[in-house]
Amino acid sequence: MSRDENRVVIAAGLGMMTRLTPSSGYLGVLIPLFVISAGLGLAAAPATTAIMTDTAVDTHGVAAGVNDAAREIGAAVGIAVAGTVLAAGYHSAIAPALPRLPEPARPARTLVSHSLAATTELAHQAGPRAQPLLDLARTGFLDGMHHTTLVLAAISLVAAAALAFGAAGRPRKVDRQD
Repeated sequence: MSRDENRVVIAAGLGMMTRLTPSSGYLGVLIPLFVISAGLGLAAAPATTAIMTDTAVDTHGVAAGVNDAAREIGAAVGIAVAGTVLAAGYHSAIAPALPRLPEPARPARTLVSHSLAATTELAHQAGPRAQPLLDLARTGFLDGMHHTTLVLAAISLVAAAALAFGAAGRPRKVDRQD
């Protein structure tokens, strides 16, 4: 499997995540995560091999360092993008319900608008009458997650296309003699 095909596997797993519902259960989440993990695992080794085969032996340390730094920076940026899209999706779904919160719950409005966990805690404290808010929060979280996975899938597909059309061909042989 080539580097660009591995990214298509990742995108497929992310696309599967968009099909989740509040009743999907553990297995519904596990299968897409397995597909994403398989794509990531299949992409990591060939990417490292491509970097290391194209460098002379005396620069392998630098190449490995650049490889590690690129992965860590990519992961940090990816987490930041995913977190931002997820938070924005959740907030936009829950925001219309915030003005309707009962008076005792209004101080928690900021927490509820930013956190499914805070909304769940508030709903448990308020009892059965808060169930519609909890249902809205769960659906809002899934909507945010669906948007997030679509954005990440699009990024993966763009990266796959860029590699398919813009990456160099077969690795060239580097003189291994010092």
